[in-house]
Amino acid sequence: MRNGKKIELTAREFQLLEFMMRHSGQVVTRTMLLEGVWDYHFDPQTNVIDVHISRLRQAIDKDFDKPSAAHRARRRVQLARRRIARPKMNSPA
Repeated sequence: MRNGKKIELTAREFQLLEFMMRHSGQVVTRTMLLEGVWDYHFDPQTNVIDVHISRLRQAIDKDFDKPSAAHRARRRVQLARRRIARPKMNSPA
């Protein structure tokens, strides 16, 4: 439920949400998701995680004006990646 409104999820979406909630406050890697939700112990080189997370976000945010924590967390990751990707310019001493 979100704000008293029932959210319909598939079994896999529920497993994904449960896994992320159990690891709240932690960085959850693709490997962790593949092993913990799909029981894969190898990287199948697929976008299965991206597809399911996108569907989960859509289900959680449907009919709500304010984005869910899942969207806000993704934005923080994107910003952090940009900061990491930018090389630091050392000024001469």
